[in-house]
Amino acid sequence: MVGTQAIALFAIFFSNISFIVMIVAWWRMRHRRMELQADLQAKLIDKFGSGAELVTFLQSPAGRQFVHGVQTGATVVTQERVLAGMRKSVILTFIGIGLLAVWGVSGASWVSWFGLMFVALGVGYLAAAFLSMRLSRGAQDAPSAGEMTPSS
Repeated sequence: MVGTQAIALFAIFFSNISFIVMIVAWWRMRHRRMELQADLQAKLIDKFGSGAELVTFLQSPAGRQFVHGVQTGATVVTQERVLAGMRKSVILTFIGIGLLAVWGVSGASWVSWFGLMFVALGVGYLAAAFLSMRLSRGAQDAPSAGEMTPSS
């Protein structure tokens, strides 16, 4: 009985440490992305002396190609986030299944609550990833502001 409780405690401890590492890595990646975006915007503003020059550039073919590249980058980021959600759902679900297996072997009923919680979180992340995927596909199909024509 003591050995199975030690295994359960180790599994819970390891999953908590893994979760903390995952959160810190996500925060650092997001912070770096925001720094790069701010740097790009500052360089773009410095390159053009006034807002009128920037608008003229954005309306030119090269400016449209630049904006299209930025929009394509946003699509890639969205796809990466959906895949990250799916990865999280798989990890959390398998942690939950593992805890439920430990409960089945050890008979410690308190482990079952953690197992069910992780399985529920995994299913929730999976549902959120599929919803994000559907919404991003709908946003890609919608006409952009440049493609809309003003109605009279």
